[in-house]
Amino acid sequence: MTPDILDLAFLPALAAVCAATSFSDLREGKIRNIWIMSGLAWAGAVYLALSLFRLYFPELTEPLVFNTLYNGSWGRLLLLTALNALCALTCGFLLFHFNLWSAGDAKLFFVLTLLLPLKYYFRHYIPVFPGFNLFLNTITVAAVFVWTETAWKVGRFAFYNKEKNIWKEMAGAAAAEVKGATGLVLLAGVAFSLLMCATHIFALGQRASTTLTLLTMLALLFGGKLLNKALQNGTFRLRLGAFAAVFFAALLLSSLRLQFLRMALVMSATFLALYLFVGILPSLSAKYKVGGGDMPFATWLSVGLFSTILIKGSFLYLLLF
Repeated sequence: MTPDILDLAFLPALAAVCAATSFSDLREGKIRNIWIMSGLAWAGAVYLALSLFRLYFPELTEPLVFNTLYNGSWGRLLLLTALNALCALTCGFLLFHFNLWSAGDAKLFFVLTLLLPLKYYFRHYIPVFPGFNLFLNTITVAAVFVWTETAWKVGRFAFYNKEKNIWKEMAGAAAAEVKGATGLVLLAGVAFSLLMCATHIFALGQRASTTLTLLTMLALLFGGKLLNKALQNGTFRLRLGAFAAVFFAALLLSSLRLQFLRMALVMSATFLALYLFVGILPSLSAKYKVGGGDMPFATWLSVGLFSTILIKGSFLYLLLF
């Protein structure tokens, strides 16, 4: 895609907002509202100026409409930009509500989504919320860094610790974590099996199926605490086990049995890998006090933003498609 006036207007602004918020978050532990308001004001001023400019010189701004993922009218481009930003604001404050990041991070996510032109979401999952790719890229790069650092520090601690039973102790702690998550595994199995049936019954395309699978995975990961709390209820756990037994038996007797078995194998391997990173490694890190320092999330949002610009989509999209 060729550079256009939106690139000239917004990319320097994005760089300035990312640099300023990352610096303030790193130095003071907070994101100042002045940068959020500046980004909002700049976005509003640019889109208003271009809208007025089109009244007198439409032929000069017409390429903006077609140099994007969403071909159509200027009004449609503005509407989709606004919807994308509104979804980002809603998503950001839902994460804030569940204490998954701060209010400043939520506001910064909203502003970055508003300032990033739609054409940079060349590959996306959700039509009205392509900015979800920015969120995916952010948590991907943050998770890879944190997991790598944690695994390195836990492994180094075990290597230099002279106690002979340290590896056995770690293996026991890891096994206990996995055992404690069996209810969540069963719940995940039921959720993905229902999704598989829905895909088959309603003949969902690959894109729709992948989007629903991704959203289900995120719901299970971020809702882990609430789900674990529900699984502590003995009655709920028994009902879940009974339903799962009947449902899985029916799938094994149906024409979907091979697909179900393949999905169960992939899901089990994926869950164990993810749980190693989100459950076992943090637990071992906390137990032996070998965790790394926190990096301000504004920095991760900045890295996720520039990753999105470079790949015009998300890392997961590249892997899945």
